[in-house]
Amino acid sequence: MQKLKVRTLIAIFGVFLISSAKADLPAKSIVYYYGEPQMTNLSTGEITSQKVLFQRITDPASGFILEDAYSVTVKSACTHSPAYIVLGKDGAVNLTDVIDGSSKPTFHGIGTVAGNPWLWNHLKFSIAFSNGMRIEDDNFILPDQTLTARKQFFHERATSPFMLYDGSYFVIDKEQYTKLFQQMDCVVAP
Repeated sequence: MQKLKVRTLIAIFGVFLISSAKADLPAKSIVYYYGEPQMTNLSTGEITSQKVLFQRITDPASGFILEDAYSVTVKSACTHSPAYIVLGKDGAVNLTDVIDGSSKPTFHGIGTVAGNPWLWNHLKFSIAFSNGMRIEDDNFILPDQTLTARKQFFHERATSPFMLYDGSYFVIDKEQYTKLFQQMDCVVAP
């Protein structure tokens, strides 16, 4: 009888620990961003910019962050680019554009995060695309939630980048997000 009570207490304490660990996770959140990063073509020296609008959905209970981005350049129409940052149970950090198996991913990355769990201030990834291109991606999030991204683009098996990408993204509200989405002629509703 005494052993049963001790086991029951241990089981209840274990359930409490697991429940409180989940309760300690930050709530799901959405932050809206806008920025105009610059891209430098290292072969030609040409510097171009694009308008980027995205929502960053952090969902600790589901184990991922979705950066759902839309971008336009002078030469191209609105492009939709979702990116999921997925935390594995083993602590691995993965990046991909598809997590539900509905289609084959066009890229996959592995990386590291630093800072407070789910409120990280540094995210770094190596991303490989199905066409052979790869990106070294370094992101910093400031206390005011400004996100700064530094990327280097490489052709397949190249050791030197062919393009540099440098941008800062600023927090905007949902109304500004919706207005910019329409101004950028994006067709898919955010």
